[in-house]
Amino acid sequence: MGIVLASATERSRNQKISHPTSGSWASITNASQESCPDCALKGAGCYAENGHAAYTTRRLNRSGPATPLEIAQAEASAIDRLSGRYPLRLRGVGDNKTNAAARVVSESVARYIARGGQKVWGYTHAWRNVDVEAFGRASIVASCDSVGDIPQANARGYPAALVVPQFTTHKRNSNGVTGGVPCPAQTGGTAESFAVRGKDRAAFETLRKVSHCIPCGLCFNAAGLLKTGTTILFEAHGNGGGGLGKLRESIAQRAGVQHGAA
Repeated sequence: MGIVLASATERSRNQKISHPTSGSWASITNASQESCPDCALKGAGCYAENGHAAYTTRRLNRSGPATPLEIAQAEASAIDRLSGRYPLRLRGVGDNKTNAAARVVSESVARYIARGGQKVWGYTHAWRNVDVEAFGRASIVASCDSVGDIPQANARGYPAALVVPQFTTHKRNSNGVTGGVPCPAQTGGTAESFAVRGKDRAAFETLRKVSHCIPCGLCFNAAGLLKTGTTILFEAHGNGGGGLGKLRESIAQRAGVQHGAA
């Protein structure tokens, strides 16, 4: 099969972003972890290293050393082979850790949007070093390691996302994070989560039934999240390589958030 630095899947069966039984699909890219900056979760709870995602991660990591630009070029080529029919999640595993790499992928994202008019979204741990403008038309959220990172990410033009041990509530400001909204795809959508979306009844009914990313769409609008001071909270899941309980304790200490169950 040869060296594969990055890949793209037309219809992902990842049930966080797609809902195959209802025909609600998203496309996704993945890249070698050589593309990732230093990350507190790498080798210590990264969800892409566990469960079904780990197979893809290991396969891509076997490609060996490569520059950020080489990996970005491979990801861009993979995006160019997609139809553009579905919303596109960038990098279930991997990142763009330089401005040059991000710009290469952003050019392919622009072509993707031109083909089908779909939303493109993703998350980056490289927000300290990569300018938000380098990601172009993609909606990119900063993956933060602690509450203290959030204002720094916001100052660089990124809305923030933060992994928490467990949600303390499904309401806004969960876990003591100002503006923190628990991921509706993890909570199933609640009236409290809906507060960030407005008061349109039809939108409420959609969000109340959320089971995956597409009917929610909060992360599709990075500019809106930043404007409203909203931080997306994700609850730790998976085995973390050493037990979910240990992972949650580790995240609680590092992130500086309240630890409890909703």
